[in-house]
Amino acid sequence: MSFTRTITITKVATALDQTDAMAAMFAALGDENRLRIFALLSRRPHYGEELAELLNLNPATISHHLRKLQAANWVQREKQSPYVLYRLNPARLADAVAVFQEPAELRRALDLPSEADVSDRILRRLVDADGRFDAVPRQRRQRAVLLRWVASHFETGRIYPEREIHRILLQHHDDGPSLREALVDAGWFQRSGHVYRRVEEAENLHVT
Repeated sequence: MSFTRTITITKVATALDQTDAMAAMFAALGDENRLRIFALLSRRPHYGEELAELLNLNPATISHHLRKLQAANWVQREKQSPYVLYRLNPARLADAVAVFQEPAELRRALDLPSEADVSDRILRRLVDADGRFDAVPRQRRQRAVLLRWVASHFETGRIYPEREIHRILLQHHDDGPSLREALVDAGWFQRSGHVYRRVEEAENLHVT
């Protein structure tokens, strides 16, 4: 096995481990009674007997839910014979807060593809090695990615006569006029008679 492939497999395995750990962390809160316990412990530490009394549940049920929360590292226990005191784990709380405060970190931790990665993948499927494609797809995301790629072959802000636009478009697709209209409809060109201006992407409100 090559070194590069070893790195790739390790990276995927790490991402899966992180995904599983994060899913387990939040799944532990996916129960009404555990959420109530969580809310009570967020106020102050409690003994198991207190939680049972406050929630009107039997001690065995409370113990079951506390074990689930401990397994996900939400709760810490402190033995105070003959009782056990439970409190929220501040480190786990910090982890959860970070997930929502830093979504970019979450995406990196889960090894999610970037927008550029997805666009490249779409273009590899649609455009051949010679830079040509058979049709403009109807699926919104694929269509937007392909038209953005086509538009990148034109200089921003420049005015193009219709004949020159067709010459460039025919290098990529057999139906230049239809492709031109698709670019106009998508907001990549502004038309004035038989001349077209390639607009800035910031002006292109139709492509998402």
